[in-house]
Amino acid sequence: MYRANYFDLAVPKSPEVPLDPIRSPDRHAKEVLSRDGYRCRYCGLRVVPKNVLAAYSEAVGSEVFRVTGTNAQRHGVVLAFRANVDHVVPWNLGGRTVPENLVTACWACNYGKSGYTLEQIGLEDPRAYPPEVDNWDGLTSLRVPLRAVTRAESA
Repeated sequence: MYRANYFDLAVPKSPEVPLDPIRSPDRHAKEVLSRDGYRCRYCGLRVVPKNVLAAYSEAVGSEVFRVTGTNAQRHGVVLAFRANVDHVVPWNLGGRTVPENLVTACWACNYGKSGYTLEQIGLEDPRAYPPEVDNWDGLTSLRVPLRAVTRAESA
């Protein structure tokens, strides 16, 4: 409601077209994150997939680094750098759950955009520009070594 009041936005209305039966973008997450170079397509922040954050939590212990729970319980790194996959055209407004309508988003951009259209909140379409892909892999190369540490400590 804060966002709607601040930007003087009407609450997005459901489309007249049927909604995509697949809402969760999880099935496309690996493809989208890799395609986008593990960077938020809205602000460019380097992000880390949730499975890598979970592996780190297992390695160091959830009392040190908690990935799940309320925002107060989770480690701040999770809130700042966790990769999300966002529908550019919101699902609740008829956007499809297909890679062409999905982009990598940091938690803050994903939360801020919410179910609004790009036009409603004055954002450029991130798909209009190529993703920035370099040697950043979202720390995915550390996932296997982190799991090995966890297994060695529990043995």
